[in-house]
Order: sequence, then structure tokens, then C-alpha cells
Amino acid sequence: MRQAHQRAAHTLLVTSPSGPEAWGWQGRAISRRCGYRWLRVVSQPVDKPTGRLWDGTTVAEAELPRGIPRPRIPDVLEWTVGEHRYRAEHRLLPVGITWWR
Repeated sequence: MRQAHQRAAHTLLVTSPSGPEAWGWQGRAISRRCGYRWLRVVSQPVDKPTGRLWDGTTVAEAELPRGIPRPRIPDVLEWTVGEHRYRAEHRLLPVGITWWR
């Protein structure tokens, strides 16, 4: 997962990861601050159907009113390595809002 996170950071041209890692559900997701951005990478076996862990954040981005403050997701990157697929979500952290720190 750490290698997948580094790969996504390099591909999406975000600042090198900094700060502590935040691990998600059963080690299938890793998130980390990258400057004033947040990069989340989630993985799952190729043969498993997608669900909330996989696409919940992008569905919420599309369906919630724009007036609700939250990090925006301008970039999504998906790739497959062997029997696992990966999805990276690059988020812009709102300036002046401290709840995400």
C-alpha cells in the first residue's frame, strides 16, 4: 500500500507525502497529507465487486451539495497490478478550515 501511495503521488504530481499515515478499513486504504492536498489510495482484489469503500467518496462528491465544506476531489487514478486494483483520490484541502488537520 505504501508503494501504491508513492506511485499515485508521483503520477498525480502531488507534493511528496508528509505527516503520519492514516490507515483505513482492514489495511485496504492508506491516506496521507501531501502539502495542502490529501491523497487516499484504496485497494481490493480484482474479482471483488466495488462498493462504498471503493467509490463512496466520489459518489458523495457528486451527490452532496457544493455548499457543504469538504475536500474536493479533482483527480481519480485507477490501475491494476496482478490480482489487485488500486484507486487513488487526490483531494484539495480547504484553506482556512482546520477540521481536517
